Amino acid sequence: MVILPYIQKLKIIMQIKPLLIVLACLSAYTFSSCENTSGMGYDILPEEDKSKTIITDTFSLQLKTVTAKTVARPNETRFLLGEFKDPVFGKTKAAFTTQFFYSNTPKFEENDVVDSIKLYLPLDSVGKFYPATPNLCKFNLKIYRSKEILQKDSTYYNNQDFADFRGDLLAESAVTVNRTDSVLSVHLPLSFAQEIIKAPESSFESPENFLQIFQGLFIETENMEGDSVLLKIFDNLDTKITLYYREDSENKVYNFYSGGIGFNIFKHDYSNTSFAAHIDTFGKGEFAYLQATGGLRVKISIPYIDHLKDKNILIQKAELILKAHLNDTVQYPPIISTGIYGITGDESYFLLSEYLSTANKLQTYEGTELKNGEYHFDIASFITKIMNNGAENSTLMLYPIHDNHNTRRTIINSENSNNKPKLIISYLEQ
Repeated sequence: MVILPYIQKLKIIMQIKPLLIVLACLSAYTFSSCENTSGMGYDILPEEDKSKTIITDTFSLQLKTVTAKTVARPNETRFLLGEFKDPVFGKTKAAFTTQFFYSNTPKFEENDVVDSIKLYLPLDSVGKFYPATPNLCKFNLKIYRSKEILQKDSTYYNNQDFADFRGDLLAESAVTVNRTDSVLSVHLPLSFAQEIIKAPESSFESPENFLQIFQGLFIETENMEGDSVLLKIFDNLDTKITLYYREDSENKVYNFYSGGIGFNIFKHDYSNTSFAAHIDTFGKGEFAYLQATGGLRVKISIPYIDHLKDKNILIQKAELILKAHLNDTVQYPPIISTGIYGITGDESYFLLSEYLSTANKLQTYEGTELKNGEYHFDIASFITKIMNNGAENSTLMLYPIHDNHNTRRTIINSENSNNKPKLIISYLEQ
């Protein structure tokens, strides 16, 4: 389940910003009919309609793999850090940015002496290394000041350029992390500590004032040993910057905790993949590719839906079926939860009513889970929109739900494969 408004921050107005993406693929549709009195909505039909035959049409689909600007959730609770090489999906590099705030108003004195200052990053005990291969990893950790103050009402993307967030380099350290380690700690320069301890008292009167002297950090890795090591980092009270200092010969400690806005930024390299030349192109290759970590999406077209547009029909059910091509699901697990939304001809998008729900006054947009190697979606509202409103050239976009804490991905059969994707529509003719 995705809680709005962070359905990839789908700024819900039923039509929203263009997504800056593309997709496609092809095939013909097959016609069949059957008598069936158990279709969706049958029990609520008028009596005169219950005697009518429910007709079922099966339509083939076109799929294409696209890159997309995926909106970042601004308050992630876990971060990925490092590099990962997938034999099918290519290389992914994960960095993150986060803000820090004082825990209570500090009272630094003019004669206070700084001993050291350290950054602590707690490692998720469930997944310190992803995938679970090496017992230790070595890399250079690069810590930058954030380039600017992150704003809650601004839109940021998980696949923005790293340079959009890098400010001045604050620290660089050669790091070794063992599988048994529970925290990654790094010394920061004493000059940075002096900046904080000598800051005017007004800097600690409000979080907004504090951000004027310290915008936050952007953290990435370089020269990672091995092909695939991603650290999972908790963003909690153990994610902190600790200042060690003396006041009149008394040792003291003060913590600045991670908080406010924080999210991952991912860099993907598909240049050496088998599908690189097919991105944003319909009708190419056996598969389409869906990826977490702000990666690939799948665009779905129903090219032969015009067959129904001239008919006066009542849609009973419209089931979209996508078949996953599963291999090595232990090392490279598939995406479990996926969502779908509609895209109009002018690239505005809209949500499907089947997946909108409200619980405890909180509106959510839900999806479906992978079962028996397939994703099934009910898209009756989408088909009805096309039938009734003449929504020309409308397509669907498939995306992963909860996609920033793992490197799950799914290979999906296209119209050029043996197990083709399909749409089964059941309807009554009026």
